[in-house]
Amino acid sequence: MVELLEYYLEYYGEVIIQIILCVFLTGLVGYNREKNATPIGLRTHILVGLSAVIIQITALRYANEGGYTDHMRLAGQFISGIAFLGTGTIMKEKGYIRGLTTASSIFFAACIGITIGTGLYIEAILVTLVVYALLSDIMGIKQLLRTTGTRTITLSIEVTGKCKECEQIILEKLEQMGISIIEIEMRTIALEQSKVVLRISVKEDISINEIMLGIMEIETVLKVEFLQG
Repeated sequence: MVELLEYYLEYYGEVIIQIILCVFLTGLVGYNREKNATPIGLRTHILVGLSAVIIQITALRYANEGGYTDHMRLAGQFISGIAFLGTGTIMKEKGYIRGLTTASSIFFAACIGITIGTGLYIEAILVTLVVYALLSDIMGIKQLLRTTGTRTITLSIEVTGKCKECEQIILEKLEQMGISIIEIEMRTIALEQSKVVLRISVKEDISINEIMLGIMEIETVLKVEFLQG
């Protein structure tokens, strides 16, 4: 039994390391995207990365055993397919484009998987750390590029409870976030359920996802939709 275990560890040890490293690195990027309330998060990034790892392992083993030299063909086709998955996260709504960073992170997860599958571990770790630092804005790049301009956006919020109480809670939340209210309209749509339409003025460096996530933290809020801006 011990000899059998040693045999499998010797034969598959590197594959196990590749899987663990891929889960950690792509999971790091996926965690950042999920933390920012994007539609594609932790699990999707890990799945894309592991798919790339197994494709590259298969391609390299096939090339070594069969004597073929074109071991990057599978990886190239995989990357092309991932581009379509990334495109599905990009949305254009009334002149506002969302999802470009998430699409790029999905593409990056595929590239990291291929890099790990090829055996370039240090390269994969270093590049992932740089990308995570950029996504998390650890170095304060956004602050350096911060603009003083503002833009007006409109949000639709569905809430449960009494109109006046919900309205007050939402206004207090927006005030805490440093957001100015231009116009507010509230109407009852069902028993103990209302809809709030807000026109707000926000600074250019505040993302819509950040605002929507902050509003969703309110217990009485059921749904938040971005209408225009």
